Amino acid sequence: MSYSVDGTALLTCLICGFLIDNRPESMHEYNLTPHSLYAAVSVGLETETVISVLNKLSKTKLPKEMIKFIHDSTANYGKVKLVLKKNRYFIESPFPEV
Repeated sequence: MSYSVDGTALLTCLICGFLIDNRPESMHEYNLTPHSLYAAVSVGLETETVISVLNKLSKTKLPKEMIKFIHDSTANYGKVKLVLKKNRYFIESPFPEV
């Protein structure tokens, strides 16, 4: 999913791990993938922070589909973890539905 943001968003998007698709002179275009969004939350960025920063730095308001895509891509982070105990692997989760 691609979305154009002005040049001031460059650092934020690089920190979030978004992939740069194109670098015209006055605008940068980034490819938001489920992997790049997952990477962003894995380093401590919260979903709402990513949405807020992109909204703030974008020339236009983020489309609802983009916001849903961001939520869907980051919703599963941290729901399970792989734990090694006594040379055996276990999957732990505080979420019973998982």
